[in-house]
Amino acid sequence: MKNFQHQADTVEFTAPVGGTVSGQVYIIGAMVVVAVNTVAAGVRTVGARGGCYRLAEHAGEAVTGGEKAFWGDATKTVRNATAAGRFMIGTIETARLAADTYADVILDKVAVTVI
Repeated sequence: MKNFQHQADTVEFTAPVGGTVSGQVYIIGAMVVVAVNTVAAGVRTVGARGGCYRLAEHAGEAVTGGEKAFWGDATKTVRNATAAGRFMIGTIETARLAADTYADVILDKVAVTVI
């Protein structure tokens, strides 16, 4: 196929203000990425768009396997419901208790918009 460019499981982007921390979620335009590297702001780096990642779960919120996962960018945590300022980023892989500190999230690789 002549027009194929590359796989898009990872993408290059410019690190935002504050830089990136490896393993942290970043909203870059309409993309959700998990930073592969820790770099300073303005540096070109790589982010993963797909796969399953262990992310910080919001304190006191249980999640159910198979439900939508929302990213609270202000708190940098996975949330279990839609609300203002959150992004739908994927699907919870397995249930986690409210006392747990992480959730495993399968990124959907779709464009996101803030709610």
